[in-house]
Amino acid sequence: MNFNKDNRLLKKLFFLKLIGYKFIDKNFLSLSNYHDYNNIDELNREVKKCSLCSLRNSSKGVTAGIGNENSKIMFILFSKKNDSYENNSKKFLENAIKNSLNLDIKEIYISSLLRCEISQNDDKSPILSRSIELCRPYLFEEIRLIKPKIIVTLGEKAFMHLYPNLLLKGGFSSIRGSILKNENSLILPTFSPEWISKNPSFENIFIDDLRKIKGVI
Repeated sequence: MNFNKDNRLLKKLFFLKLIGYKFIDKNFLSLSNYHDYNNIDELNREVKKCSLCSLRNSSKGVTAGIGNENSKIMFILFSKKNDSYENNSKKFLENAIKNSLNLDIKEIYISSLLRCEISQNDDKSPILSRSIELCRPYLFEEIRLIKPKIIVTLGEKAFMHLYPNLLLKGGFSSIRGSILKNENSLILPTFSPEWISKNPSFENIFIDDLRKIKGVI
């Protein structure tokens, strides 16, 4: 028996159980590809070298989490689409965080499920579902290292691919803006900045969602 390997496997299973998973894909436990990292820098170095799927070939860059690694608040996007996040979504999110929480965006930790920057065309790529499965363990490692008190999933896709077990029969709209208790984690699903940019009438609702964070940190 390989004790170290079995011990890492048990740790991964226990962590996934804590955040609410009852079923997992074998990709979550591919110990030959994923490791227990000691810190965020070590994880990011590994992510930048990642070539587990062909999405890396069409990507213009690889994204890493940014912000305060000691923050109690972690925001998770589904993906960053080339320069659109830096040019539009980041500015909107910065203003929303300031208006709702009176915090600078640098005081929050922000990451994404997909690590490769994608284009609009990649959204419809048949390899995307495979890429999500391969990226997800990196994000779970990041959550383990950051240890946020509350995780804010930005957009339906980010929530659906991370916490499908929390989805109610009414769909995403029935839980959007709710503080969900998931074992030892708190999850706040809300709109994505990209979606708000196309539906600006929902901006105040989005800010009201973020204000709920004050009651739990």
